Amino acid sequence: MRGINTQKIIYYEEKIYRYEFQTQNCYKLKKSLKAPKCKGQCTMQLINNYLYLFGNTNEGAMLYRLNLGKGWVWVPGDTMPDYSNFFNHQPTSDLLVKVGDQKIYAHKQVMCRFSSLLRRQLTPGIRTISISEFPFIVINMLVEQLYQDCQLELPRELSHFLQLYRAAHWLGVEEIVMRCQSALNVSPANLRAVIDLVGDIHSARQKCLDYVKTHLKESAT
Repeated sequence: MRGINTQKIIYYEEKIYRYEFQTQNCYKLKKSLKAPKCKGQCTMQLINNYLYLFGNTNEGAMLYRLNLGKGWVWVPGDTMPDYSNFFNHQPTSDLLVKVGDQKIYAHKQVMCRFSSLLRRQLTPGIRTISISEFPFIVINMLVEQLYQDCQLELPRELSHFLQLYRAAHWLGVEEIVMRCQSALNVSPANLRAVIDLVGDIHSARQKCLDYVKTHLKESAT
């Protein structure tokens, strides 16, 4: 279900209904309208004049879009304006990310949209990936960034920031790598940590070298 003003859009038995709170009446949106068959729970979002349906079908997790203004035909889609409601959403998940004993319920569609590594390696038969290179808190932050279009605030804690930078580089999430690269400020207090955690990333290593060169010049004058 997804609330909108004084109405609620409801998906039930492959049909779409509009429930009006004031009259407490439920109306089928279109007599002949039949949504794609989804197994179990699905999630809908009403954005502008489009109704998005995200759920599991026999072919795996699928996203469908319905233009409420022009036609009543569900069209399979590959993107939608807002994925935030699907973060760690088990009913529609088609990819389990395991970090130690902890789990994140993800979607290949979202993960592969941003990660060049997963675009190359995820095949239709893969439903679980295990990550041991980073702590859960870092991977959870990174995956949540993907569901927020990589626009969430970067972590303030240095260790988490640098590990997020490294994890994004490892997974090939260029949007986060560029943001971390821009936000990284090398100083005497963090130089050692930057070298230890992200020193093998070219852009971070170059920032460290530039800082050392500048610092040595200042010390010599």
